Amino acid sequence: PPSETLPAPSPASAPPLSGNYWSSTAEIPTCPICLESVQWACETSCGHAFCAACFLTWSQRFAMRTVTCPMDRRQVHAVYASAALRRRHQRAPGHVPPSPSEVTRHAELDEQLLRFNERNGAGWVHENARWALRAFRQWEFVPLQLRVQIFSVMFLWVVYLLLPIDLIPESVFGVVGLVDDALMLPLLISVAGGIFRASVTGEHR
Repeated sequence: PPSETLPAPSPASAPPLSGNYWSSTAEIPTCPICLESVQWACETSCGHAFCAACFLTWSQRFAMRTVTCPMDRRQVHAVYASAALRRRHQRAPGHVPPSPSEVTRHAELDEQLLRFNERNGAGWVHENARWALRAFRQWEFVPLQLRVQIFSVMFLWVVYLLLPIDLIPESVFGVVGLVDDALMLPLLISVAGGIFRASVTGEHR
């Protein structure tokens, strides 16, 4: 259960979760709320990992107010099931497969996470842009195959810039023709972030 008191946020105790999601030897993070190993992990938009049950219990304290992260007090725009951290937990020595009742409970928790995001209006494009930023911050840990996918998406923007045919051609509309080039960049950044997001959370959207 969540502890009654939470650690005060500080640069030393509350860094964003930026470790290697794909490492088979990395330790399972500690939930900052219950102070035990994260169980059925979820991750906030600011990058902190919690037990799904602990975070949902924490979020209920806010009623209709904006939910803030218990670690850095930033607004939580969205919270995600973390497939990467859950796989790490399943590979841990001594892991016991969940019982049927636990499987049902896990499905209920994930449904509550989805409802949390719906209530907070977590936009796909905006949130994926956040994930793109995190991908580049954690670039040293990103597997080669995933890097290639992200680079391929971003390369499409370069190709689009160089193509003689645009949706709004500069040769016809002048400077106004650069609008479609400018709009294409955030769209592709969002797609790249979605690729990274899907790898970490197990979502495919």
